[in-house]
Amino acid sequence: MTVRPALGGIIPILATAYDAADRVAFDDVARQVDHLARLAVTAVGIGFGSDIVRLTEPERDALVRVVADAAARRVPVMASAGGNSVRSALDRAAAAVEAGAGILMVIPPAASSSPTPADLLDYYTAIGRETGVPIVVQDAPGFTGTTMSAELLARLALEIPEVAALKIETAPPAPKVGAVAALDHGDAAVLGGAGGVDFYHELERGADGTVPGVAMAELFLAVHGRHRSGDRDGARRLFNRYLPLLAIAGRGLDSFFAAQLQILARRGIVSHTAIRRPSNVDPLLAREVDDLLEELGIGEGPWEPAVA
Repeated sequence: MTVRPALGGIIPILATAYDAADRVAFDDVARQVDHLARLAVTAVGIGFGSDIVRLTEPERDALVRVVADAAARRVPVMASAGGNSVRSALDRAAAAVEAGAGILMVIPPAASSSPTPADLLDYYTAIGRETGVPIVVQDAPGFTGTTMSAELLARLALEIPEVAALKIETAPPAPKVGAVAALDHGDAAVLGGAGGVDFYHELERGADGTVPGVAMAELFLAVHGRHRSGDRDGARRLFNRYLPLLAIAGRGLDSFFAAQLQILARRGIVSHTAIRRPSNVDPLLAREVDDLLEELGIGEGPWEPAVA
């Protein structure tokens, strides 16, 4: 029987970097894992924020293998899975587990598949039973078009032993986080998403953690730590100081990729900042991110978020 891990806390999503030949820069990814393994993160993740939609299937599997090797059991690895049928989802999940993932973050079938609540219960049950690994249910209607109610999400957590967390990725996520947290969802964690842009407000509504981008993991750890200790005012002020940088990255998925890589490069963690074509990045984004990094004092080397 699957043992549900405690998946509250911070699970950063790694940023896929590409070299000059448009190949995945695996060394850059491995350095991100090494960086995170030295922090108190709950796990490291591969998901939409890793640009997986632009990767080939072999590249996705290779990415999981590289991340698992770099993690070297220091920190658990969570990988995205899911499909538009139970069969396709099972194959993707099995490939991720075989490559080294110990946790699966599973999207539902797309709305074009017209899944009913009963279908979704069957879908997640089958993946849990077949893989035997902990599952994070990813409620991401902006990506899939499929909306899962708070009541259905809580039911999945209660009825499927492998469901260890519910990741809420609606826009904005905080209100639905609160709706799910208010229901009986057993011992499954309730996590925020959307790059962490609503994190403080998610915590105020009962979130156990979030799944943000990798580039500012220390910020989310610090906000989470302050809030858990009862310092709500300190958590809010710390979060709000860096919120403009999160907001810029939240303009769109390509902006998120570009900003994450730019921050990581500024911090000396990656060497490449290009993303694959076609892409849609505002040409002024790089300058705006640089200006904020300068203002916030984020540069190469260790970084400790602080209230000004």
